[in-house]
Amino acid sequence: MGEDYEKVSEEVYPPPPSGAGADPNARWLAERIIQGSVQLYTSAEPRLAHRFALAQTSLSWHFTDAEPLGFTLLLDRAPVEVLTQPRSDSEIDIYLTAQQLLDVYTGRSHLTMEIARGNITYEGTVRKFLALVPLHKRLDFRVMGAIAREYKEHMANGQSAR
Repeated sequence: MGEDYEKVSEEVYPPPPSGAGADPNARWLAERIIQGSVQLYTSAEPRLAHRFALAQTSLSWHFTDAEPLGFTLLLDRAPVEVLTQPRSDSEIDIYLTAQQLLDVYTGRSHLTMEIARGNITYEGTVRKFLALVPLHKRLDFRVMGAIAREYKEHMANGQSAR
């Protein structure tokens, strides 16, 4: 039974691609999202940063299409600290593509729905972070809109992001 379970698990949740074969465009986008996330969270107004810190957790975002890229939110302090790489000791780990996170940031999709559908996976107590989702509406997402426009233009021109 154990072997069958592992086979089914691998079919449902295939291992993410290795960093060596990652799409250079996904890497390009992931790098910009990381930079934008630093700006997004560190520029939050003090009262909002304090509300995030009440979560007393840490969250690492892992870009499955651009490994080992990702970032970590330290949501146990105000202002929120953003580390430009995922940590192995985070309480919550979320696995998604760079495009999926950009879609969440720009409102094209919703994190909770994508998790419920199984399109985005996680480990840990993700409900701690999901409880903060309404607070995100008060962040200034213009930086992510600019990244989305730049990426769309970049891809429309058929450029490779090397």
